[in-house]
Amino acid sequence: MNEKNQKMFIFREEDKLKIKEETKLIPLTDLEEEYTIREIQKKDLQEVRLLDNKLFPIQYKDEFYDNLLLPNSVGLVAIKKETGGVVGVITGQLKLIDNGWFSPKTRQAYIMTFGVEENETHKGIGFNLINIAINKFQSRLNVDEVSLHVLRSNIRGISFYKKFGFKVTKILKEYYVFNNKKHDALVMVYNNIAREQKLKKTENPFVSFGSNLWACLGSCC
Repeated sequence: MNEKNQKMFIFREEDKLKIKEETKLIPLTDLEEEYTIREIQKKDLQEVRLLDNKLFPIQYKDEFYDNLLLPNSVGLVAIKKETGGVVGVITGQLKLIDNGWFSPKTRQAYIMTFGVEENETHKGIGFNLINIAINKFQSRLNVDEVSLHVLRSNIRGISFYKKFGFKVTKILKEYYVFNNKKHDALVMVYNNIAREQKLKKTENPFVSFGSNLWACLGSCC
């Protein structure tokens, strides 16, 4: 796999895009004439597989795609209206993290894949995919946090995720192996307000808090 594909493995859309502090989210309404973002359906699975094969240096098993339709998963595709084809995808799955005997389990959404077709990048598709996915994680799976892995050398990808409130929590030495080399990965986690509120409710059951994932995002790029 060449150097370009190494970057594509983790984050395809922002490979070559220099992210500036003043960069703003491109509203989906500005894309609606050309693209539709919706949840993955069974009829999309083959196209999603083909897109994944283009974007990532590994091939997922049939079970991976079958699981995208389960209630504990969230999968979104970006469809180009002109062709009806899938040009972007993001998938995530619920994980329950054990915090010990006296702590509630953390409900974590793990982002498994995220990418956009090369000739469709820099149009705001990726920004909208991750925004909508995070909202789905909260509304459907009631998650406390969202996590992902990213190549340690993928500076632009890391910067992109930081814009959404993700923070580096761990370094995984030699996590990836490709091109006959080992590469470090970072674990990045977005802790939303729901987790903090759940802990407060545990400490004081008489206090009730509302939950809003987007309150933590502030301004997104």
